[in-house]
Amino acid sequence: MLADPDPASGRVAIERVASDEPVAAGFETALRQGLGDRFAPVCATEPCDQAAGPRLLVRITERERDYSAEIAVTSADGRRAEAVVECAICTAEEAGRTVAARVVELMDAQPVVTAAHLEVTSNPTGATVEIDGKSVGRTPLRVELEPGPHDVVVNQPGHLQQRRHVELPEGGDDSLRVELRKDSRPRAMRIAGWSLVGIGVAGVVTGIALIATDENPVKGNCEGVHVDPFGNCEFRWNTLGAGVGVLVPGLVAAASGAALVVVGRRRGRDGSGRHAHLQVGLARVTLGMRF
Repeated sequence: MLADPDPASGRVAIERVASDEPVAAGFETALRQGLGDRFAPVCATEPCDQAAGPRLLVRITERERDYSAEIAVTSADGRRAEAVVECAICTAEEAGRTVAARVVELMDAQPVVTAAHLEVTSNPTGATVEIDGKSVGRTPLRVELEPGPHDVVVNQPGHLQQRRHVELPEGGDDSLRVELRKDSRPRAMRIAGWSLVGIGVAGVVTGIALIATDENPVKGNCEGVHVDPFGNCEFRWNTLGAGVGVLVPGLVAAASGAALVVVGRRRGRDGSGRHAHLQVGLARVTLGMRF
């Protein structure tokens, strides 16, 4: 393993091992020419910003025109690549060009991203798992994912949906266990729905009775002077407005209650995201649903 270059040597450091100065000088000249402007200026001989750009360390060994070079390239974002380059029966210039070509290959190579793995379990088992909006199976399961953030949603009919956010490192192997709680809302919705249906039916019956009574004579006050020559009673029931006022809310309440019962049954059966809410007031009854 090569150590990082001494900061004083800048972006390119060349360590000469068992080689004479003229040969090493030819090697360095060819190396710089092969690298072009990738490491320019070469900080070993010219002033430059020590923190800018990639850095290169070369440890060159030469014995009877056989060159061996250990190279380490550290990119600007901190990624590091290492290699060993051999050049048998070469001139210093040939060795420098060979090493430069390998350095360029290392710099241009795409970084290999190691996949991460996530194991998801739940209680009870058999829950549906969605990751980043896509269904990936049922618990227990193990999936391969790209490193980074992921949103996990676990669903089970009759249970409350659970959401989790995970951060997976490159090559990481993580696990997630989810406890699913029973969802009591469907039963409460059914109870409220049937209660509302009962209230609505009573309102409908009462409204119809009031409407049917409208314009009927008031029998208790339909005698003597209160009866015209044609036998029509002066006093009659005026219940049409009240009947309509009771009938319409009764119909709405009955329909709303029936909807609550249906939604509650479906929610309890399939664990879907349907949601209903009821608002009851003195003047109105309203039902809202979300799917």
